[in-house]
Amino acid sequence: MTTETAGGESLPPSRWWLPIAGIVVVMLVQADAVPVMPPDPVTALPLLPVVVAGFVLTLCSPVCVNPDRRYVTAVSDWVLSGWYYWIMLAPLYLLRRHQHVGVP
Repeated sequence: MTTETAGGESLPPSRWWLPIAGIVVVMLVQADAVPVMPPDPVTALPLLPVVVAGFVLTLCSPVCVNPDRRYVTAVSDWVLSGWYYWIMLAPLYLLRRHQHVGVP
């Protein structure tokens, strides 16, 4: 499936939003797990892969946001703010992306 740009070009769908969605999933898992887990480091070890994944995704987020930003700008009238590079806005970014592009 391709998307038509304003200039009539066809672009393949961007999948750069997937790592950004991964950050949202990690944030939700951490928000749900932290209050119910005891403060003992040994019992918190199962959460370590989630924390590491969140850290890696957050470090790589500007690399993911930039190509997706170019795609969204090419296929819609939404002009993204540079504030979306602050990945704490990931849920808002995905919501606004859905409103303008339709995916996710």
